[in-house]
Amino acid sequence: MNEDEEEIETKFLPGILSVQLAEAAAIRLGLSLAHKWYLPQIMINSDCLGVINCLLTATDTSSDWGMMIKEILTLKQHFISVKFSYVPRVCNVVANALAIWSRTTHSSCIWTDLLPSCAAVPLLADKPSGAPHSQALISFSHTPFL
Repeated sequence: MNEDEEEIETKFLPGILSVQLAEAAAIRLGLSLAHKWYLPQIMINSDCLGVINCLLTATDTSSDWGMMIKEILTLKQHFISVKFSYVPRVCNVVANALAIWSRTTHSSCIWTDLLPSCAAVPLLADKPSGAPHSQALISFSHTPFL
């Protein structure tokens, strides 16, 4: 990815019913893509406190998303720095809009130029004033298919 591009991806995963599993899958996808793009330091924000707490404490869980947590922690070793943070859903509007789009359309997509209208407006509203246009934004979000 060249530094003048913005890229956002969603991936539709049929059959995921657990919110925690969906968030963990999104985080794993994000880490995999960051590794592919040779990004040495990343920050991952999620509005799923349970997943973030497990990642921060490296806690084993016997839930349906426990194995995904182990995979994420293994992938984390490929980076100089990975920071996991909880953010309230109100601060995660773009990712939520893209997750709803993916679930509604049953589609996976990468955008490098134009975003779907459902995400363009929240993205502009979320972008800090004065932030450079070349700043990469990667949103990986999977809302469970219900």
